Amino acid sequence: MTEKEEKELIKKRASYKGRLTVFSNYLEDLNDTLTQTQINELQLRLGKIELLYSQYDEIQLRLECIAEDINSQISERNDFESIYYKLVARAQSLIAKQDDIISEDKLSRISNNRLVKLPTIQLPKFNGTYDKWLEFRDTFSSLIHLNDQIDKINKFHYLRASLEGTAAVVIQSIEFSADNYSIAWDLLNERFDNKRLLIQNHVSALFNIETVSKESSDSIKRIIDSLNKNLRALESLGEPTKFWDTLLIYIVTHKLDTRTYREWEEEKGHLDKNKSITLEMFLTFLRNRADLLETLDLSRSQSKINNTASQSKHRTMISLSSETPSQKTKNNNSSSQVSCPHCSDKHNLITCPQFLGMTNEKRLELLPQYKVCFNCFRSGHYANHCKSHGCKVCRRKHNTLIHVVGASHKSNAPTSQSDNTIAPGNKSIESKNDTNVTLSALTTTYIGNKSKGQVLLATALVKIYDNNNREHLARAILDTGSTSCLMTKKLCDLLNLPTVRVNESIQGINNTKSNISKMCSIFIKSLSENFSTNLYCFILPSITDEVPCHKLLINNLNIPSDICLADPHFHTPSMVDLIIGADVFWDLLGRQKIYLGEGKPILFESRLGWLVSGPLSYSGQVAVSPTTHKANIANIHVSSLLTPTNEDDIQNHLARFWDLEEVTHQSSSYSEEEAKCEEHFVLNTTRLSDDQDSNSFVNLNIGSNEPSKTLGLNWLTSSDTLLYSISAMSITENVTKREVLSVISQIFDPLGLLAPCIIPMKVMMQRLWLHKLSWDDFLPPDVAKTWSNIIERLPILNNLRIPRLVFCNSWKVVDLHIFCDASQIAYGACIYVRSINNNNEVSVRLLTAKSRVAPIKPITIPRLELCAALVGVRLHRKVVDSLNAPINSCVFWSDSTIVLGWLKMIPGKLQAFVRNRVSEIVEKSNAGNCAWRHVPTHLNPADLISRGTDVSQIQNLDLWWSGPNFLLKDTREWPSFPTSVEPLPEIKSEISLLTVSDTSKSFIEFHRFSNFLRLNRTIAYMLRFINNCKKQSSTTLHLNEDDLQNALNIIVKQSQIESFPEYQLLLK
Repeated sequence: MTEKEEKELIKKRASYKGRLTVFSNYLEDLNDTLTQTQINELQLRLGKIELLYSQYDEIQLRLECIAEDINSQISERNDFESIYYKLVARAQSLIAKQDDIISEDKLSRISNNRLVKLPTIQLPKFNGTYDKWLEFRDTFSSLIHLNDQIDKINKFHYLRASLEGTAAVVIQSIEFSADNYSIAWDLLNERFDNKRLLIQNHVSALFNIETVSKESSDSIKRIIDSLNKNLRALESLGEPTKFWDTLLIYIVTHKLDTRTYREWEEEKGHLDKNKSITLEMFLTFLRNRADLLETLDLSRSQSKINNTASQSKHRTMISLSSETPSQKTKNNNSSSQVSCPHCSDKHNLITCPQFLGMTNEKRLELLPQYKVCFNCFRSGHYANHCKSHGCKVCRRKHNTLIHVVGASHKSNAPTSQSDNTIAPGNKSIESKNDTNVTLSALTTTYIGNKSKGQVLLATALVKIYDNNNREHLARAILDTGSTSCLMTKKLCDLLNLPTVRVNESIQGINNTKSNISKMCSIFIKSLSENFSTNLYCFILPSITDEVPCHKLLINNLNIPSDICLADPHFHTPSMVDLIIGADVFWDLLGRQKIYLGEGKPILFESRLGWLVSGPLSYSGQVAVSPTTHKANIANIHVSSLLTPTNEDDIQNHLARFWDLEEVTHQSSSYSEEEAKCEEHFVLNTTRLSDDQDSNSFVNLNIGSNEPSKTLGLNWLTSSDTLLYSISAMSITENVTKREVLSVISQIFDPLGLLAPCIIPMKVMMQRLWLHKLSWDDFLPPDVAKTWSNIIERLPILNNLRIPRLVFCNSWKVVDLHIFCDASQIAYGACIYVRSINNNNEVSVRLLTAKSRVAPIKPITIPRLELCAALVGVRLHRKVVDSLNAPINSCVFWSDSTIVLGWLKMIPGKLQAFVRNRVSEIVEKSNAGNCAWRHVPTHLNPADLISRGTDVSQIQNLDLWWSGPNFLLKDTREWPSFPTSVEPLPEIKSEISLLTVSDTSKSFIEFHRFSNFLRLNRTIAYMLRFINNCKKQSSTTLHLNEDDLQNALNIIVKQSQIESFPEYQLLLK
């Protein structure tokens, strides 16, 4: 064996020793008592260690055979085996110890179980109904029929004892013996184990589920139980019940009560319309509904119990409120004889010297023992029914003698537990005589240089009743800035209340006016139903947006748990249905306030409950992110964000790259998928402000994950120039269509300054599409060579420096010049800024450009030139909307005389393709007082876009960067329209109408007759003669009534033809 092989064996042996050391450390960390998981792990590790020893023994044996010093190797083996056996013994002892403990536990549980007597299982009864057969058969088979420890005679006895009615008749004639048990059991199965009848019975039970007349948790649970019971039975009988969801839901929904059915329909409205509703979803709804009703029933039951107890406790108070004057006198006399509950002297507790000498805390501690009112210290009633004045410090219903600083407020809704108690709290109450609380109508406030904050408006949930006295829940804002109460038209329509016509107007911020034509009266109640009132509200289409604008986190507000909020969901955005104005506001507002701390809202007591209002700092309060504002981006089309699902979709999206821009009326209707994207975008997109110093703002470093750009636009601030940064690109021999598209999609040229260089790449992509190559196919050799040349020359653009400033210094006049051009491969437009300073020096600079690849379908050059003009006017509109500088004039330039001729015509005389585009071009150019002029092709910078330019030439093209030289000259030296103009195509053919007069002579000469009767009879004889000529037998010589009527019809018809010949032509 070589020295190298020996070293390898030593390394392996060292590895095995190291693994043994790891096992030793593992055992040292174990306790004497192990869990079952630790025991399992130890057993697995022990098995590995035993396998490790066999591997070590093999390696050590080979080393001993080749070693010169055999003693050292034997010593090495002894050390390893000593450690190994000690560890294995330690592990086995731990496992054995735990097995003993487990055995002892099992024995103790067995002995304990023997002391417990299990209840006797009662055998089921079967009376012959098919719906109970399966349950009886399975239970009896499990307990009796399949039990080998019971002999057949006893089984027969149990069977006869379990049968009733028609089932007992089946085996009644069978003799009672052990041999006849099997016959009796088979007869029962033959009679009742009829699969067809069982299925029919259970299906009938599904259709005959009991109809719920009044909503209750018990009735809904009975429906659920009946449905599950029959479905399980049908499934055990082999029926495909998993495909019955739609049918079962339809059947059961028509068995529900009206309110539950309505709740289910509303629940379906929140589900995805494209997904089918399963039976499990429906059963989940029914279970939740049953749980809700059961909870409400328990709450009502508890409330009745509490009310009963409260009535018994307050019986004395109720009698006092309804007593007669004589009874009052009697009570007063009796009260004067009551002794003091503290010292037993004949005086009231409030005048007791010993009681008055105590501290407020001590008096408060003793009062519950005396069972007296906490306000007047008299017995017979509680503080919430006491007519005496309350505390002079906090104005609450307790005596000043027991006022404790630091006590918290309780709900103003009376309960049996809060009538005479003051629980200590952690929020101080500040009472002030001034109750004029101004609630701001702003949602965001700015205070000096402080950070922005949310302002909570005072909102409340109120119960409101419709025309049928049905209860609804509405959300109201309490607004002192409104002089009247307002409600939305949506709420008014929901309530179906009668309205009164009015002619009023309301004036708001910035003197905005809204006309009001209707008002109505509504009846509202607080959530606790301890307050109600009527409101007269003006009706408006809408009041405001959702309040608050974002969901807020209220965990750290520390709102006392023992108060009743007027709006428990004040922190959740929701629409506002009502505005309660200043005419009612001050009647609702109480005197007490609770300050939650600096930067937190204030709680105001009101008859509707406690209102939450005031400033709220953004320090962790907004659930979305600090200083988040909803972005009103409703008109952004996001269909391009849809990820194609297959290669055909990618091809279709890519084909749109060179499609002609459609010129139709813009439509806001999207496909169903796009509409969902729009809705998701608007509801979930937020805009973050610059408040990154907030503690809850998490910088995600999104910029570090942005995709790299092949061609990126940068701004060099030192020289105020724009430059392009070209990333290094490797050139390979085999290039795929996917790689070409990847490079083109990474080009970032938002201003289109490199449009002449980029258009050849787009044209190449179109050529690849025409070749119908797959994404991973290699490019044809000629195309690959062209692509390599483009990639090699792209780094030349690193030397390009473009001045960012397009205006000259001290400018006084700014003009825009838009050049348009097209060719068979592309079309586009570019815009130049022509500025003149105070010294009449002229500067012309390129501002922006846009290019498009010509469509694959052949199209005439005039049409492409027209498309280029359309791109120009649209690009001009975007530039005008973006520039802050005033534009003095605007000139469009085109080298197509046909396009210029079309723009001078009436659009209605042109073909549809041309008419639509001409209409838009004329509309947008006339709106900006723009003029159209002709430019020779060699002076048109847009010609560079339509034909494309090599990257190496773009830097030295003055025509592209500064426009044609004539722009630097006076307007009188600009190009003029050519004198010779070719005929215009795309003109509608005119229809010439030739009117021909009908000179046919009438066969009735009206002028020859002076009497109408004579005329009528003459025509009748003529018709008689014609008729007689056609028939073999002639009629009578005398005229009858029919002959005269037919003659009259002929006369009238001929008269109309001669009087109105133009209508006769139309009728023909």
